[in-house]
Amino acid sequence: KKEMTSFVNNVRYPFARQPGQCVIVDLSTTYTQDNIEAVCNGITRFSNLLCLMKNGPRRVPHFSILCALTYPEVLLPFIQLNNESHTRIQGAVEELRRLSRETTNHCGASSVKMLEQALREAVNQFHKFKRNDLFFSKLEVTVMCFRPPQTLLALVKTTLTGIDISDIPRVTLFGMAPTGDYPVPDDITLSNDDADLTGILELVSGEVDSVCVEMFLRRLLSDKSTDREHVHLYFNSGLRIKCDLQERVLDPSEFIFSQHFVLSSNADHIKNVQLKAVKPGESVPITQLQIIQQVPSASVCESVLFGHPYVMYNSRCWRMEWNELETNQNRFITFSQYLIDNDVCVVCKNITQQSNKRGRIQLPTALFLIMAAPNPATLLIKSIASGTLLL
Repeated sequence: KKEMTSFVNNVRYPFARQPGQCVIVDLSTTYTQDNIEAVCNGITRFSNLLCLMKNGPRRVPHFSILCALTYPEVLLPFIQLNNESHTRIQGAVEELRRLSRETTNHCGASSVKMLEQALREAVNQFHKFKRNDLFFSKLEVTVMCFRPPQTLLALVKTTLTGIDISDIPRVTLFGMAPTGDYPVPDDITLSNDDADLTGILELVSGEVDSVCVEMFLRRLLSDKSTDREHVHLYFNSGLRIKCDLQERVLDPSEFIFSQHFVLSSNADHIKNVQLKAVKPGESVPITQLQIIQQVPSASVCESVLFGHPYVMYNSRCWRMEWNELETNQNRFITFSQYLIDNDVCVVCKNITQQSNKRGRIQLPTALFLIMAAPNPATLLIKSIASGTLLL
């Protein structure tokens, strides 16, 4: 009984706390129709992707689009995404095109007020919608503007300090403009008076391009839940590092036409991929990895690596105490730097114990390779074809 309780406690629920997403397109400053087309096409491509995914609604449960004009214009109120949402999103995109053609470009003090009103409208709309949806607990806001994001930092800081941000984990300023077009403040750091905003504001610069806009929006598909860590990495000394994983490639089985992404001579394999469904609220075990060997990076054979690559980083689980978070982060960075300095990788064995109605079951050996990344704050991990899988 204790063993079963321990197993239940060592599970996590992917995508269990995905926030609602609100995109604000800033039309309060100078832009061209090519700029607007890039944003509209990027949103359209992102919408097409969501409609092809079986669990798109699970990754982005609620979506809204606003634009900042002489007043905030709600192009798409918060909707629950499903296969029928594409038409409504396309309607909002067409309305954005129309408004951009009819609106005179603004620049100056008045444009600041317009964007501030749009931010407040997004938060007000969120609170109204939240009262009618028990599962809609958090909101992330993305401001798309045609200027460097640093130029909006002071405005957004002022706006957020005047509203309730307890339900807003992140506000991202996505700027699409050459830096030379606008004066950029020298100091863009948050002061001590802005302590509550630390970790909330994010500045991102990108090109005015539909592919760039789409790839930026794809970040919304990542798992945002931090209730539990994803991986426990054990060393021979008994040291443990708690890590989280981030996808780098979407799983083909999540798409409606998943067989198009599969190259296989086994018809049963293709059928299984097609039938694989993601169940809301489904739990997965916290993966337990034991480091068993260190190998030079140059000796890694790419042909035995398979599956989806993941980025691994130190866990940000909110259940961990601050001192544990700091210690865990320091251990992770030290380990990453060791791999970089010595140009080595480590082989890990999956020691996670699975459970079924008959109790624990013995599984074949499963191996993973952890590789250094250019940034010591992250690692790369891929599956290794162990003897069980080789022909």
